[in-house]
Amino acid sequence: MKKITKDSFCHSFSFVLTIGSVAAILGLTMKELFPLEGCNEPLAYAIRFLILFVVFFLIGLGIRTALRRRTQKGYSLIIGGNYVFIKRADIFQEDAWRVIPVDTRFQTKVDDIVISKNSLHGQLVLQHGDADDINQTVEQEAKRLGIKKQNGCYSFELGTAIPYSAKDGDYIMVALTELNSDNKAQTNIGQFENTLIRIWEGVDRIYAKRSVSLPVLGSGITRFVDDPLDTEETLMCMLRMLKRSKVHLKTNITILLHSEEDEKILLSLYERHNELKDLR
Repeated sequence: MKKITKDSFCHSFSFVLTIGSVAAILGLTMKELFPLEGCNEPLAYAIRFLILFVVFFLIGLGIRTALRRRTQKGYSLIIGGNYVFIKRADIFQEDAWRVIPVDTRFQTKVDDIVISKNSLHGQLVLQHGDADDINQTVEQEAKRLGIKKQNGCYSFELGTAIPYSAKDGDYIMVALTELNSDNKAQTNIGQFENTLIRIWEGVDRIYAKRSVSLPVLGSGITRFVDDPLDTEETLMCMLRMLKRSKVHLKTNITILLHSEEDEKILLSLYERHNELKDLR
């Protein structure tokens, strides 16, 4: 039985039991509430039991509907001492540090070859930031780290986090992927997990106790060469690496879903409650 159904009818049973206790205190019985005059005693007992069952079922169904609606609004949990809230939203509307995944070269060439116009990286460059400002910010960070250009580009380590202030808010650009010679973002599970740990550490270095909002990192164009991950598996990997990183952000962390599977993922997280408890 699914957890949401089990919880619904457990709550329903508790509710009916409470009503029964109140009725007993008041001296009321099912026979007095439903006299059913004209029915023989066995039939009357059967009808009263059926009424009680229907009430129990309807209350359970109502509670289940309420739980589904509440879950669809978001799911909160504690990961390694960090408060994490998972919901559906547009990251560019968040009042927080907005974490945007980019490649290790922090490029600004949005041409649907190197960077997709529809990606968060592409939207940051075209709609929310300024390519020249981003390039200047990246250059300053490269100088700080002692990184020099190779073939006209800087090449940072995976997991590097660089803060960038645009007109509409503050961003943390993170090097999630390394492009190959065909400009494809490829990785493997081990490398991806290590990158996520470094990203969490980079966010910890920058956030200054302000709220942080992230997409599900790796759910876009990233290709896993060994074992492909769907959005939910990628989200779970993010949560596990937050716990493993031992980072403790003294602020709210919001992970944003933005796909057709959002409702399914939020309900699945509710079902995986016991598994997620192990990440506290």
